[in-house]
Amino acid sequence: MLSEPRTIALITELIHIPTQHSANRLRDLYTRLCTECDFENFIRTPGGARIERPASEEAGLARLVYLPDRLQFVEEGGFITIDDHCRRLEVILERSMEMLRIPIFLMVQSTVRSLVTPGAFKSAAEFIGRRLMNIAASDLSALGRPTNVFGFKLAVPPVPSRADSYNIRVEVYARDPKSLYLENIGTFRYQVGRGEISRASEAVKETASFLSDRLCPFLSLFDTPLDDTEP
Repeated sequence: MLSEPRTIALITELIHIPTQHSANRLRDLYTRLCTECDFENFIRTPGGARIERPASEEAGLARLVYLPDRLQFVEEGGFITIDDHCRRLEVILERSMEMLRIPIFLMVQSTVRSLVTPGAFKSAAEFIGRRLMNIAASDLSALGRPTNVFGFKLAVPPVPSRADSYNIRVEVYARDPKSLYLENIGTFRYQVGRGEISRASEAVKETASFLSDRLCPFLSLFDTPLDDTEP
């Protein structure tokens, strides 16, 4: 059975009608967010700004990017939790809509990246290649040189009862060949107004839940030892 997923990165992006952000308003917003979300650096960029908190062993990196048509909030490394990310996200959105005069966000895209480790295989490549895809070493020999099966993608489209969709990557984690790198990108085609900021947090939680409650149990079905008759 797979290990419990460990979140290594959260990315939340919200799209809005294109606008020209005032440099003064961006700086005022940065000053406000320094006290409420622990940001430290302000970098002016064409059409917007980048606000950052440098990485530390405990907190990890946080980056907030303002572009003419979108806002992107990234947290990676350290000890990331969904609840903490959502709490900071709601503060950021409330202050951004107020101080940058953004009336509404048109859609939300949430990315959750996690690591898991198969329990019955020596490497993630063996789990993907021999178990999930049932590719024998002799089959790969036709390619004429040593080949590893690195990963695959899944697309989960919307259905009549659910408008959300997901694009999933399952790969060998480059920094640890025993671990699987899981990425779920959830797209939520609904609007987020000033009185509906919690809908953005719901998108993050739904994306994380699909990874932990749907994808991981699916992969765990295959995390069983190979028997002697399998290639």
